[in-house]
Amino acid sequence: NIISSSSSTKEDLTYVKEYFYDDWDIAVETSKGTYKCDIKTALTKLEPQNNWNFLYPIVQAQKPGKDLMILVYYIYQGNDVHNLTNEVLIGATTYESIQKCSVLKKGEISKFGTESQTDNYMTELSRDYFDLGKFII
Repeated sequence: NIISSSSSTKEDLTYVKEYFYDDWDIAVETSKGTYKCDIKTALTKLEPQNNWNFLYPIVQAQKPGKDLMILVYYIYQGNDVHNLTNEVLIGATTYESIQKCSVLKKGEISKFGTESQTDNYMTELSRDYFDLGKFII
């Protein structure tokens, strides 16, 4: 009911944040310690390019307890998004890094002509994501 009515009351937003957005997706254990990671995925028909942007929802980025955010693109063919042909691990970033990015507000139009459904950080693949090994090795 909250989503279908596009409710934006503080109480409803808090409920959605706490119920639908987990603190982190996986824990990676290394000799340096344990890293709690949020995994973001995106579908595309094209090979990801360094100049691409990934819109990272602000409400998810602000959740405490995440050490790293990892971005993976799934490449598919034709019109069937289940026909995956490749996965590309773009890299990892931190909240400190993406909070410096510009923000695309809910209702604004992206450079691809789509309307943003929520406030998003506009991360850039070449600028904001780094080799995962940099963080955990």
